[in-house]
Amino acid sequence: MKKNLIYVLILIVFGTGSILTLNLTSNSHEKLRKLEPEENENYASPDRPDAAEDWYYSQRAYPLGYIPENWREKAMQHVNRFNKAAGVSSLSWTELGPDNIGGRVRAIAVHPSDPNIVYIGSVSGGVWKTTNGGGSWVPLKDKMENLAVCSIVLDPVDPKIIYAGTGEGFGNSDSRRGEGIFKSTDAGASWVRLTSTANSNFYYVNRMVFDNVSHTLWVATKRGLYKSTDGSSFTNVLGNTDTYNAMDVDIAYTSPVSIFVTVGHLSQSTLYRSTDAGATFASNFTLTGAGRIEMAVSKSNPNISYISMMSSSKRSILYMGYTTDNGNTWSKIKTAGPSYNGDSTYVGFQGWYDNILTVDPTDANTLFCGGIDVWKTSNHGTSWKQISNWYQTSGYQFIHADNHAIAFAPSSPDIIYVGNDGGIFKSTDRGLSFHDANNGLAITQFYYGAVAPTGTKYYGGTQDNGTLASNGTKTWFDILGGDGGATEVDYNHPNTIYMEYVYLAMFKTTDGGNTYNKVINGIPSNGGYWDGTNERCAFIAPFIIDPNDPNILLAGTYRLWRTTDGAANWTSASPDLTTGGTGSSGPTISTIAVANGASEVIFVGCSNGVIQRTTNAGTTWQKITTGLPTAYCSRIVIDPNNTDRVIATFSGFLDGQKVFASTNAGDTWTNISSNLPNIPVNCAFINPAAQDNIVIGTDLGIFESANNGGTWTQSNNGLANVAVVDLDFRSSDKKLFAATHGRGMFVTSIVTGINDGKLSEMKYQLNQNYPNPFNPETQITYTLPEQNKVTLTIYDSNGKRVAELVNGQQSAGNYNIKWNANKVSSGVYFYQLKAGDMNIVKKMVLLK
Repeated sequence: MKKNLIYVLILIVFGTGSILTLNLTSNSHEKLRKLEPEENENYASPDRPDAAEDWYYSQRAYPLGYIPENWREKAMQHVNRFNKAAGVSSLSWTELGPDNIGGRVRAIAVHPSDPNIVYIGSVSGGVWKTTNGGGSWVPLKDKMENLAVCSIVLDPVDPKIIYAGTGEGFGNSDSRRGEGIFKSTDAGASWVRLTSTANSNFYYVNRMVFDNVSHTLWVATKRGLYKSTDGSSFTNVLGNTDTYNAMDVDIAYTSPVSIFVTVGHLSQSTLYRSTDAGATFASNFTLTGAGRIEMAVSKSNPNISYISMMSSSKRSILYMGYTTDNGNTWSKIKTAGPSYNGDSTYVGFQGWYDNILTVDPTDANTLFCGGIDVWKTSNHGTSWKQISNWYQTSGYQFIHADNHAIAFAPSSPDIIYVGNDGGIFKSTDRGLSFHDANNGLAITQFYYGAVAPTGTKYYGGTQDNGTLASNGTKTWFDILGGDGGATEVDYNHPNTIYMEYVYLAMFKTTDGGNTYNKVINGIPSNGGYWDGTNERCAFIAPFIIDPNDPNILLAGTYRLWRTTDGAANWTSASPDLTTGGTGSSGPTISTIAVANGASEVIFVGCSNGVIQRTTNAGTTWQKITTGLPTAYCSRIVIDPNNTDRVIATFSGFLDGQKVFASTNAGDTWTNISSNLPNIPVNCAFINPAAQDNIVIGTDLGIFESANNGGTWTQSNNGLANVAVVDLDFRSSDKKLFAATHGRGMFVTSIVTGINDGKLSEMKYQLNQNYPNPFNPETQITYTLPEQNKVTLTIYDSNGKRVAELVNGQQSAGNYNIKWNANKVSSGVYFYQLKAGDMNIVKKMVLLK
């Protein structure tokens, strides 16, 4: 089977928070051939239920039903306060790319006098900068408190001053809440968060613009319109409610200055205008049924502006119009389109998500608009020309789908930058031709990673950019289009790779990705070439290769499927393991693990927290959930040296319910979350050379334990505070690979231990207090391998010391210390054991 294009599912939201239908967008990087007739009939349907964003969101929202808005801020505070573990991290990460395949870019700011200096905002990768027009990029402040940068503006008086607004307020379920506005005064070398924006008014900063006349910074956020005249403090001008949704703000340099702001997103929206430089605002234009409004003002003639209004019901474009008298009157113009899926407008049915307008700075009649593709009119909307297409085809320039930002270089308007779900694209001839400018822009969003058993070949499934491969350079290429899912490499025949399109549509290549075939024979399916299973399963369904025999693979829907002939044929190996749901609704299998040296021993974790075990390859199953939380089971790993030792990790935001360990193959579980912050845990790795060394990937990067979960240390040396979604270990050279959702792939070398290589010899142990929760008395036990100065201290959740239980020399041995908490109130407390250089912290809960 030759390689061809497949399609990516993009979320469409109907009503606040409701996920109902989806639209079809693109794979980006592969050159196309014409689809053969039978394939053309069977590509992924545009009316399938969503997909990538819903899947990513739902595992984090379960079981609370939502993601706490302030989770990141609290987690960062927690790490800074308590996460000081024994010794130093043994992990130092090196980026592997892709440096040529970008992720979602919503903001572009071009230097006013140097078109080669450009800043972009990635929704999950932070602020990036180029000084050579996109020839290369560098990240700015990887450890920024928030990487969801969606708006950027430069101070027109001093362009070394930069403002980066965080939070993606466009309704997509994988969007990230922001932490306010960050400011740099040295061209991005350092950043500080403006304390005046460290509040809910600035959780979602949608657009920022400077008034060059009054030197006023205007900011449109989810809660309203704000302004700053000093670059540090802000005044609310419009709104100040959670549902106000100021989406766009634009300046018209009339005299006096006019300011336009669009208000509303998924429901009724209105364009407001000020004709007195922002002193007062009044409703300027609206239409019944209008949703999100996008606007652009001409720089060459400030009386001319354009608007695009989304239909609040259909999510396509309801109205496009322009004014020649600064908004006193508006005239309808032709809407750009149609889109590829048959809708008559350029946004398809996703105007809530991707819609941008920009006027040529020297020609008020020329307007660019971006939705799924980029369009241009040279006669103020009398006619339109499509200038890009989301797949490479004759007659159009290729630009990745889902466009969010278009920026002209102020000093050289022949240069145009376009930001979209595929990164950044550039034109040097005013839009006649484009090329991608992603070199060094490592913001790819992986779901899974995989590596060859030796050498420098890396693979991974990504959001909206297919299944990617690298031959050892940071320039990656796709070997399967669409949303890429789980990926596995045959460790005996490394040119054999298993890949996944959505809903368990599995493909196999035996020549490194040049050709591939679909391999789900035996798994129920509707039969289309790109169709996955029609059983209840996750959008990105798990599958793995048996570590004992590469011809054995296992895949999960709501039941387990198994093949013993290299995926030529599949048979069911279980009943419903989720113990819940009917038809297409309900929980699904989320992770699978097979014991090293025992193919018959299989563990399966589910999206509702259920874990099941078989010791006879699926003939019988046993539910083993005693002591486990009801939360999304993100990963199960089995100690390669001990099949009875198992680690299970959980996503979501149940505080203190993150990582659990079993020493009896799951009969009982022990919570080893200890001092981890309240963040989703996505994956785990047990060091085969030092079993007390555990590494986990979280939504805040890597955490590492040297004492079997007794204490966790954030280990992001060389890595940003980004979600790590998969960990893959290569035993041939003891390298650990981390696939991130927003910053590409990384690698580190695994040593036998930390603290001078003696990790596996460390015997200090601090156990979980018992009972827990408690009222009012609990017992704390610990072990000392040698005599030492010991302190055992209790802190409250704010880091205040409330009790010191031990302070003095103690001999080697086991200790049992009681704490009576009758003098303190209910809440979360932390107990810290220090002995020499050893430092362990655990969490406990007092319930009165």
